[in-house]
Amino acid sequence: KCIVNDQNNYCRANNRGIRESQGEYIALVNNDINVTAQWLKELIAVMVSDTTVGAAGGKILFTDGRIQSAGHEEHPGFYWRDRGYKECDNGQYNEIGEVSSVCGVCVLYRRACLDNAGLLDEDFHMYVKDVDYGYNVIYMWYD
Repeated sequence: KCIVNDQNNYCRANNRGIRESQGEYIALVNNDINVTAQWLKELIAVMVSDTTVGAAGGKILFTDGRIQSAGHEEHPGFYWRDRGYKECDNGQYNEIGEVSSVCGVCVLYRRACLDNAGLLDEDFHMYVKDVDYGYNVIYMWYD
């Protein structure tokens, strides 16, 4: 189903998609990335294997093979950074593990988790919206 938006706003567009969706899982995938043939199957497998997981994401690479994000890391002073940013990919983030937040470029959410946390904050037009949402999803899911 194609939904035409009246403005280019990541959060607003994804909220429309979330409201229209009906599945147990909801994937948010930017239109400028390429995924592997198994990406969705692998993320769903993580969710099925552990019902406490509210979101799953993969390692995201730049076109030159360096890492764009392998999840988010929280640092002092409410500073966040993409784990592995601009590192050469030598397999250092190939194992499944827990992160503070998942990059919104390509993420799979459990519907029950989103129902609990609510929709994305539409005041974020670009950037950091995934950190804000990840923080809310994680803490709303476990509280």
